[in-house]
Amino acid sequence: MKHRNNEKGQSLIILAVAFVILLGFVALAIDGGMVYSDRRYAQNAADASSLAGGGTAALYLENLHVFYGSWDCNDGRITTSRQNAVGAASSRAQSNGFTIDNNDSDYNSVLTTCGQTDMGGWFDKYLDITTHISKTTDTSFAQFIFNGPLRNQVEAVVRVRPRSPLAFGHAVVGLNPSTDCNNNNKTGVVFAGSGETSINGGGIWSNGCLKATNNSCNVDVVNGDINYAGGRFPGTGALCESMTPAATSVSDVLPPNSYAVPLPNCAAAGAITIDSITSSMTLQSNKLYCITSSGNAIKLTGSDSLIGQGVTLFLVNGGDIEMSGGTVDIAAPNNTPDPAPAIPGILIYVNPVRDSIIKLTGNGNSHYLGVIYAPRADVSVEGSNGTHPTFNTQIISYNVTISGNASIDINFNEQQAYTKPSALELYK
Repeated sequence: MKHRNNEKGQSLIILAVAFVILLGFVALAIDGGMVYSDRRYAQNAADASSLAGGGTAALYLENLHVFYGSWDCNDGRITTSRQNAVGAASSRAQSNGFTIDNNDSDYNSVLTTCGQTDMGGWFDKYLDITTHISKTTDTSFAQFIFNGPLRNQVEAVVRVRPRSPLAFGHAVVGLNPSTDCNNNNKTGVVFAGSGETSINGGGIWSNGCLKATNNSCNVDVVNGDINYAGGRFPGTGALCESMTPAATSVSDVLPPNSYAVPLPNCAAAGAITIDSITSSMTLQSNKLYCITSSGNAIKLTGSDSLIGQGVTLFLVNGGDIEMSGGTVDIAAPNNTPDPAPAIPGILIYVNPVRDSIIKLTGNGNSHYLGVIYAPRADVSVEGSNGTHPTFNTQIISYNVTISGNASIDINFNEQQAYTKPSALELYK
């Protein structure tokens, strides 16, 4: 068999080309794996650094009692918390082998931002702790194919939010998102009757309709806004007309985590379980009362009285509340001394999976202090003729109706209400 001379050496050429291609795959497999591993390590380090800085800032804000309502980026306490965050984040990065020189041109820095974003009916107030880390990977083969270093740049952002009241501090909150504004008592927030209603601090929020049935401008809001889903009246003013929601998307209503409260623990030591309160009673101070009736959980009329300081009344199975006449002088627990299992700032808590009807008719002997938390309930607040009841409270329910022919004051102070502690999240 004869061989042609011009075919000699072809196998060597094929093997040489194959070797180059194989070398490229080896470089990709080995160096690419190293680059990916280095990137993952750098990202974990950046995450840990931002979390360390965010945790330090949140603890400082918590210890210095920086609240949502007094948030001011020029506040010296916030400035110090930012400085502390940079120090803690840089130290954590150092412990993981990265030097933070705070020169962002080389992408090795910790940056802090203080801000607040107008969300339409509330403000998102925050500190952002941003860590930038860069890492160059030493390669074994890639330099034969690629020019220049293989460099990873990663970013981690932790957002810190200050201690805040429920529902961003609105004093009267209706969670019903219905747009059927012709149903007088099932439309979010309704103001009816001829009496004057003054809301001092916090303002009004409705996920659905906002109604002033008599159109007489007798609802005054001081130190707060009048809000409904998709719209608002900025600043202090009077509510003179009814409003239909301008929009009904999920982004227009209050986020559920802004008004979530953990369930009270009726099995805890110190909790008191009773069936109902249907006659005069003086409650023990700093106690959680678990009321189990699904009918008349609390019903006080005539000369009945209910006295209790530092109490949380938990309606385990829903049940209805009617307090009209007599003397009512009840207040939620303070934060200190620790009232657990009672909940600081929460006066009435209705199980969120239960429907309920709550009717509070105030008089000159009515004193309520603390949050009325009833996400599935219909709450009505009335003032009887010739009286001037004062509610130092926050009302969060499905529907709220405020009516009657007496002047009613609803005063909200976030220092006296339940507040959610400073929190942080890995934002990016």
